[in-house]
Amino acid sequence: MQSSHSHPCARKAIRRFFFLTFGILFAASAAAAEFGFKVGPGVSIPESRSSIYLADNLFGAKAGLFFAFTINEKLSLQPEVNFAMKGASYKSSPSSHRQSLSLNYLEVPLLLGLHSQDRTFAVLAGPYVAALLKKPLYDDSHNWTAEGVRARGFDAGLAFSGRFHRSRFFLEIQYALGLIDVLEYSPAIHKFYKNRNRAVALMAGMFL
Repeated sequence: MQSSHSHPCARKAIRRFFFLTFGILFAASAAAAEFGFKVGPGVSIPESRSSIYLADNLFGAKAGLFFAFTINEKLSLQPEVNFAMKGASYKSSPSSHRQSLSLNYLEVPLLLGLHSQDRTFAVLAGPYVAALLKKPLYDDSHNWTAEGVRARGFDAGLAFSGRFHRSRFFLEIQYALGLIDVLEYSPAIHKFYKNRNRAVALMAGMFL
């Protein structure tokens, strides 16, 4: 089985990204930065390259805190700390047996924002890293670990958001594009379970 020890460079880069983002968050607490929160439902739309198991959408939620640094009239820098529910619902082919894989992450995006002149609309984009919070949840007694499949302890990718403001309140849609396979697997079955996270969340939030 592929081991997480075979990815020391990825783990080191993710740790550095965590430290950088939390450093920015710490600095924001002593700087002139806006602070806020957001929460809302989400859906995972996983990318799957399985020839046997078909990945389907899985509903979840996302909630988080953020700081927003104003760079100039149009640009801002926004680090976030989010709780994100991701995963997939798998259906075997040709049978109709279905099982779900729930992956809950502590997700840390670092986003650059571009704002409209009146600051009622913004688009944000940037990288994120995420740490798996606990052992994955399965919907039945199907033992994936015994078959040589387990969830990787981290994820990384890009996040893109569109946000509409009204006073201190806002509505935001965010798309997370995972760039690494989040399942570790044995070579004999890798073609069945390999996948990457894709997720969309619709959140309401407020600047405090």
